[in-house]
Amino acid sequence: MVEEYTDPELMHANFSKLVDLVVDGGIGGMIPSTIIDCTDEMPVVIREGLGEWSE
Repeated sequence: MVEEYTDPELMHANFSKLVDLVVDGGIGGMIPSTIIDCTDEMPVVIREGLGEWSE
């Protein structure tokens, strides 16, 4: 189901054991979001999603 990957509440329910945080920005579309790895001293962009990005 598409909703499993676009609805923040379902994403949290499905992936909460795999991630530390789900940011609820409302229902998303089919364009992937940005993923940032914050496990090291400096955050690293793993995947750049929709939207403008500036460092």
